[in-house]
Amino acid sequence: MILKYLKKSVDFFEEGVIVLCMAGIAVLTFGAVVSRFVFNFSIAWSEELVRYLFIWGSMFGASYAFKHNAHSGLPILVEKFPPFLYRVVHIAIAVISASLFLLIVYLGSDLVLMGLQSGQRSPATKIPYWFVNFGLVFAFIMCAYRIIEILIRFLKQES
Repeated sequence: MILKYLKKSVDFFEEGVIVLCMAGIAVLTFGAVVSRFVFNFSIAWSEELVRYLFIWGSMFGASYAFKHNAHSGLPILVEKFPPFLYRVVHIAIAVISASLFLLIVYLGSDLVLMGLQSGQRSPATKIPYWFVNFGLVFAFIMCAYRIIEILIRFLKQES
């Protein structure tokens, strides 16, 4: 029961971040274009914020794609393997991918800590860099989580 609630909460959070990022990109970009060409006024911070929203949206979108097993691969090649080798390759890919994402999380957390210590802020929006980087670290945690989910589903199917 608790795991089901936790899973739904994680799904809701992930999808919410993606929707907010994509909606924010659309609204800010439209607003900036209208402001520039209709009112002859440029919104200086909109480009920077759209960039951050795009980065966050794409990274959380990658996690969402892992959830639905929608990342590309070479299934035509792997499906021709004998069952044992097919299973080994799937497990190896999942372990290597999750390990890579966890390594990025580890290294990225150092970047977040450096941003916290330095107090550095982005030039236009004055958003702390640690916050921008924390979103990326969290997105990579989600990617690793989704890959581990895929691995568990795969192992349960084969049992």
